[in-house]
Amino acid sequence: MKLQKIRVDHFGKLEDFSMDLSDGLNRFCYPNEFGKSTLMAFIYFIFYGYDSKWMKSYFPWKGGPLSGSITFSLEGKEWQIFRHHPQKGAERQQVIDLTAGKELAMAVREKPGPKLLGLDGETFMRTFFVRQGDLFFDRTDGLDTALKNLAATGDENASFSQAMDLLTKEHNRYCYTTRKMGPLIDLKNALLEKKVELSRLEQAINGQIAKKQEMDGLEQEKAALEAELEALEKRMKQAKKNDAARRIKSLKQQENTAAEPKSRAADTALLEQEQAFMKIKETESLYASKKEQAEQIVRERQNEQHRLEAFYLPADTKEKLEQLEKGNKKSPMGGILLLVLAAGCGVGGIFLNLLWMGVAIFGALGLLLLLRPFLLQNQLCRHCGVADLRGLRERWNQYDAAKTRIAALEQEAEEGNALLKELENRLSAEREALQRMAVSTRLFTLEELKKEQFDRAVWKQTAANQASHQEALLQGRTLEEWQAEAQGGDPEGERYEPLFLKKQEALSRLSRLMEALDQKDLYQLSALWKEAEALRAEITADERRRQEWETALAAVQQTMDWLREANEDMSLHFAPRLCKGAGELLSCLTDGAYDAVQMDEQYNIRLETAAGSYPTASFSRGTKDAIYFAFRLAVGELISPIALPLLLDDPFVNLDDERRALAEEMLEKSAKGRQILYFTCSDR
Repeated sequence: MKLQKIRVDHFGKLEDFSMDLSDGLNRFCYPNEFGKSTLMAFIYFIFYGYDSKWMKSYFPWKGGPLSGSITFSLEGKEWQIFRHHPQKGAERQQVIDLTAGKELAMAVREKPGPKLLGLDGETFMRTFFVRQGDLFFDRTDGLDTALKNLAATGDENASFSQAMDLLTKEHNRYCYTTRKMGPLIDLKNALLEKKVELSRLEQAINGQIAKKQEMDGLEQEKAALEAELEALEKRMKQAKKNDAARRIKSLKQQENTAAEPKSRAADTALLEQEQAFMKIKETESLYASKKEQAEQIVRERQNEQHRLEAFYLPADTKEKLEQLEKGNKKSPMGGILLLVLAAGCGVGGIFLNLLWMGVAIFGALGLLLLLRPFLLQNQLCRHCGVADLRGLRERWNQYDAAKTRIAALEQEAEEGNALLKELENRLSAEREALQRMAVSTRLFTLEELKKEQFDRAVWKQTAANQASHQEALLQGRTLEEWQAEAQGGDPEGERYEPLFLKKQEALSRLSRLMEALDQKDLYQLSALWKEAEALRAEITADERRRQEWETALAAVQQTMDWLREANEDMSLHFAPRLCKGAGELLSCLTDGAYDAVQMDEQYNIRLETAAGSYPTASFSRGTKDAIYFAFRLAVGELISPIALPLLLDDPFVNLDDERRALAEEMLEKSAKGRQILYFTCSDR
């Protein structure tokens, strides 16, 4: 990069000032108070804008805005930057690509220095911007500290240890690095306790809200009850008039009922019709009962007939059974006698030897008589389908009982049919008698008859009790008083008594509501709500503070990690390159007396001499300035990828003539690779 032309419109004491610049070393010798420092500040102003920390003194002495421009070349293009900064109002800047003939688009607060040069303003000031006195080290920390900081951070006023100390101190503001304690931990614990307390308050508030809602509901119910009572009072006033109107109407009806002639059937005719209806009803009931009995008898006869058919026996079974029973009693005895006779003949035949034929005959007859009942019994039982004579007797008895039951049922059925016939005749006669009554009087149905009897009884009772009933209706008041109260009443309108009961019920409910509403003074909702709101505000503030602290702590921890990584990278890569570049520059400044610079892990700088290695504190002030200047130029060359112009405001004022000549010789060598603007007040 090469600056070509500087144009100062208004900046400090400079007015309408311009200068052209060339490549390499540009030496400008101006007397004191000419404005060399002002011109260097103007260059910074054009690239990095107005810095209120140190540019307030550069506003034009004659008034007006800070303004001017610089033309320069960069990476094969020509650029021009114009800046205008009034004391009040917005700043204007223009960055024009002269090669392309168009203006570079810039954001509102964007500066051309970082965009085009790749360095922020602070880094530019610390490296390529060396003002008068920057090489003096009359300070308490001395050159060793400045060089160590410069080697480690590129800034002689900031060291790695200082940065780590500041970050550790910042870390301890939130949480101690050595243990889990600190304000952030205390804040989290307090926040947790407040959240627990808020949860308790919210539960209490919810309970109070539920009670409040319940009371609001009771209040609404009370208002509704009061409105209902008010409406009931109006309706009750009207209902009293309606009741009075009903009394008057009832009195008039009573008078009309007593005065009207009664064209009703005679009591005897009604009684006769009632008796006729009762007789017919009794006969019909008896007829139905007897008919049911007759039908039951028919069903029983059919059942007995079925049983008789199941026990069927031949007609001569009884006769055979009786003969068999008699034969069982006589035949064994006859057989035994014949056998005894045969035995006697046999004994006689033994002596006479003449009666063998009689023995045979009597013996056969006796045996036949003895076996005859058993043969007949077996034949009869087999024919009737029974096992023995006893079973045959039981079956005959059942058969005979069934026949007897059937005969009795037939007799009973004949009697029932005769009675039914008689009842039919009687029912017909009673109905004919009821029909004959219609000739002399109106014939009622049974329901009409009951209603007629009831109406006649009511009429009789009403007529008998008219005076007492009228007195009850008046209730000790005159008819005129009831008529006055009945003004505007409707006999068909609402009644007073139901409304009165509803009013009593509503009053009872209202009393219970009033008792419940008396508990209203127990509420603490307002105080609880205020306490909860205050606690929520504290929690919100604490949460915000916690988030801010956690974010800040995370940033500090990340920065410390990055700083450690950068320090390691610096010691491994940047420091050796820096020592090499600073050694080459220092060799030029010291005419080869010192050309080797060493740096340990703690960034302590030592110079190599023929006698050995020594710290910088062992050398003269001029040598210290040369070491610092060499390191500063070496840092600038390492941190910027572009060979930026080096701005020097009489930096060698502390060097002797010999060293000064060497320094200027070094500048001439350095100017072969970069542009250098060297301002001085000395013509040496």
